[in-house]
Amino acid sequence: AVVSTQSTGGIIVTSNFSWEHHIDALFNKASSRLGLLKRTLYFVKSKEQKRSFYLAVVRSQFEHCVQVWRPTTVVLNKKLERIQRRAVKWILSEQDHSYSDLEYLMRLRDLDLLPLNERFLTSDLILFYDVYNDLSCIKLPPYVRKNSDEERGRFKRR
Repeated sequence: AVVSTQSTGGIIVTSNFSWEHHIDALFNKASSRLGLLKRTLYFVKSKEQKRSFYLAVVRSQFEHCVQVWRPTTVVLNKKLERIQRRAVKWILSEQDHSYSDLEYLMRLRDLDLLPLNERFLTSDLILFYDVYNDLSCIKLPPYVRKNSDEERGRFKRR
């Protein structure tokens, strides 16, 4: 079976709705941008400034329409997380260090960053909150209805 691809709104969609092609392209783009930061900002020593550049130039790529293309397999999640691991090493000037998973999570906490899969989940929850509370142009489908406090068994005391 031939799989065709179409790029729309910066997202690569395939006829079989596999996001692997999009994630591969995103990985390459983010990797190139991180490399550019490393080459052009060699004089920046502040981890706060490096973190800001990373968030603006690299990680922002991961957040564009993530609710649509979010990786659903461990392999694809790990592929994108490799970019953030490299970025953390650059931000902390520890390029020659190899992190265990626990060390990596500690460094993320110190930098006030979430692992990408948790960031993606947070984006999903924020979108759901916005849709549920009519804060988005996306509306709940008619077969989904909101329950009142009474219907959920939470009676208000007077």
